[in-house]
Amino acid sequence: MFHSEAKCETNLLGGLYDRGRPLPLYEREYILNRNHDGWGANAIAAQVGHCRKTVDNIVSVYETTGSSFPKSIGNPGRHRTKTIQPVVDVILAEKVLKPSITASELQLKLVADDVCNWDTVPAIRTIQKVVHNDLQMTEKKHFSGSH
Repeated sequence: MFHSEAKCETNLLGGLYDRGRPLPLYEREYILNRNHDGWGANAIAAQVGHCRKTVDNIVSVYETTGSSFPKSIGNPGRHRTKTIQPVVDVILAEKVLKPSITASELQLKLVADDVCNWDTVPAIRTIQKVVHNDLQMTEKKHFSGSH
């Protein structure tokens, strides 16, 4: 419906897609606008020529992140990129304040505090590695007092 690239393929519903690539931003925004206008996922899917699951995923990412940009798909390369010090500092401070904070909560905190944006926020596994390897914190709870 919206694509103009020559290498696109047509899915079974008649929608165009570029294999392995997220839908373009303007198509994602179209889907989100219809959702905001009260359209159901099936009606949107029929309009844009994609399956309901695709529509649901785009809406879900928007509801989680507040952004119409797609989630990052993996991290090319085998080695973990060096996490910048301000990110490590926020992770450390938050883990000290609330030891039970999860990696996904840390992601939200990093974005909310403008330390990162959704394109640069570390993956959950990267945050877990920072906590365990770099900060040498374990998830084990230690209780003080006599046994």
